[in-house]
Amino acid sequence: MSARLAIRREIQVADKNVKFGLFDHIELTSGSSDIQTLYKERIALIQHAEKVGIWGYHLAEHHCTPLSAAPSPGLFLSALATHTSTIRLGPMVFLLPFYNPLRLIQEIGMLDNMSGGRLEFGIGRGVHPYEHAYYGIPTLQSSAIFEESLDIILKGLTADHLTYKGDFYRFDGVPVMDLKPVQKPYPGLWYGAVKESSILFAAKRGLHICTNGPVVMNKRAIDLYRETRAKYWKSPEDLQPHVKDPMLAIQRFVLVGETEAEAVNLARERYSVFLQNINKLYSYYGLTDNKVVVPFDQARNAEVLIAGAPEQVHEVLASQIEKTGCNYMMLNFTFGSLTAAETRASFDLFATKVFPRLTQAEPLHQPTPVS
Repeated sequence: MSARLAIRREIQVADKNVKFGLFDHIELTSGSSDIQTLYKERIALIQHAEKVGIWGYHLAEHHCTPLSAAPSPGLFLSALATHTSTIRLGPMVFLLPFYNPLRLIQEIGMLDNMSGGRLEFGIGRGVHPYEHAYYGIPTLQSSAIFEESLDIILKGLTADHLTYKGDFYRFDGVPVMDLKPVQKPYPGLWYGAVKESSILFAAKRGLHICTNGPVVMNKRAIDLYRETRAKYWKSPEDLQPHVKDPMLAIQRFVLVGETEAEAVNLARERYSVFLQNINKLYSYYGLTDNKVVVPFDQARNAEVLIAGAPEQVHEVLASQIEKTGCNYMMLNFTFGSLTAAETRASFDLFATKVFPRLTQAEPLHQPTPVS
């Protein structure tokens, strides 16, 4: 690529005010084998990311699997709230059917206050039938439970007393006035959206989204979101009418090395462990046909996994921002069996040689409010 094109691309990316965040599972294999040390390693990484200017940290929720050493994201986020001061913090996502909504109302209030109003509230129903089964959640009803729970939670965050009678929950005048979140009317709402139906669900309600998959799929999702959002903004279905421009994220695995060969070889080995972790429950029950099968070369060719020297990583990310129209990128630097030292080395190369070229925007920018 010519120097002139590189300069033009940098300016275009910066003009779009794109933000960058970290996405994480805290896999049991992604750092020290000692869980106490693993948590400390992750907190140290996030503190460092905050100093660099990373906008947010987003933690997945999974249960009874090596994919997650943080099956209660709220507990880990509460620790982060006391160890950080500016980076936004949130689950990506809280699995609503796994919680009593009254309890989650209070935990959201606690987390937003503990963090000084930095909570980003990701919501979802959970997609793994085994995880549902362990908690006695009927998978076929999980969508309905999720929607009812969300309705209750938002009512509880904005009312003094919670009264609700639904198909799954009932509350009769429960006093909920004492633990209101700092952010009004409530913390930012996020949703993981890949399928067309989930994109439409999120866009009609004005939710911030994170999507993944190949660039063409990302662009289609983001275009559909913006088109739908324009029709539904401030409609009765809109849950965030106070947010003019929701954050539209794409999620990527990233490993930056001194050379392409170094980065690719390390990423290939460590990513294979991520595949083992994400498929652990299917393997445990012998249902290998249900496995997530995205081999390393396929993931890299689709640019869902980006491994290379700093210049290469910059080129791919800048191109993806232009092509997809996203305004936020959630980057996973901690996948599979990467050690804390390997993750830190990769992130430091990103922070010093990639990140400054991708954005000139103020890192603490908030979603645009509407008066």
